[in-house]
Amino acid sequence: MKTSLKIKCALYFLKVKAYRN
Repeated sequence: MKTSLKIKCALYFLKVKAYRN
């Protein structure tokens, strides 16, 4: 569960970064 949450957070961060860039 923890790993899944970490991955989800990482994906969200990358998505936001990509959207900004």
